[in-house]
Amino acid sequence: MPEEYKLIDGYPDYMHESIKLVEKSRPQRINNLPAPMTMQQRQEIL
Repeated sequence: MPEEYKLIDGYPDYMHESIKLVEKSRPQRINNLPAPMTMQQRQEIL
């Protein structure tokens, strides 16, 4: 079994392409965290 399929075995075949895209973009996203919300923003959501 190829290494890239090891973690996606439990998913249906139609999802494998999407999972590959997510894995490919992970290095760009890993350190790109959203800015913390202000207390006012939190209150508005609650």
